[in-house]
Amino acid sequence: MAYLEKLAVDLEVAMNAEESAWELSRQSDQAIVDAQNALTQLGEFYEQEKDRRAGELQDLEWVIDIFVEQVASLGAVMRARIDDYVHDERFDDMFARKTDGNVEAGVPVM
Repeated sequence: MAYLEKLAVDLEVAMNAEESAWELSRQSDQAIVDAQNALTQLGEFYEQEKDRRAGELQDLEWVIDIFVEQVASLGAVMRARIDDYVHDERFDDMFARKTDGNVEAGVPVM
């Protein structure tokens, strides 16, 4: 009889341990599913960011190409403009000194 009571107690303990093990298994399964979902979302975000940055890189390369073209053609443009100011009245007047009526010609300034 004592042996049967001991077996009944052991059975109850084993059933509680089994229930705890099944609960832990369900929690582990859910943790795996949650981790997989999180990784899927991170993967999608990574792909979106990669595509966005690829677009930015393409735009930047376009700007660099335009800049290189502008710098390459700058020499020719500047050489063509070397004599632009010759006989330009605005340029000549820029350095002409003018005096007002209060200054007499030839009087030294002290």
